[in-house]
Amino acid sequence: MNHLRRLERCMLAGAIVAMLATALAITKHRVLAAWAAAERMSVAHLVTVGIITVALVAGLVLFAVASIIAARRRRRLMRPAGREPVPVPRRRGRRHDYDYGGR
Repeated sequence: MNHLRRLERCMLAGAIVAMLATALAITKHRVLAAWAAAERMSVAHLVTVGIITVALVAGLVLFAVASIIAARRRRRLMRPAGREPVPVPRRRGRRHDYDYGGR
């Protein structure tokens, strides 16, 4: 998976997390309204800023973790040849698919 597709999926997951966090915050409406009154802004504005902030932070954190995992996986798969010999099992019987045993 390339980095743009990974970024897209992580931002979508971040948006889902933001919606869940918003649903949780709306259930505690009194605390949210008191905080909005203290900051002199509307509850809708506070919820909108919260959704955007949580979506960006969650998406970027997920993208960073996914990129680190992908880099480790890629590094493990792309080891230089010659460092670790790979044991090759010996074949018994035919040497090739077209070799029927006759010489």
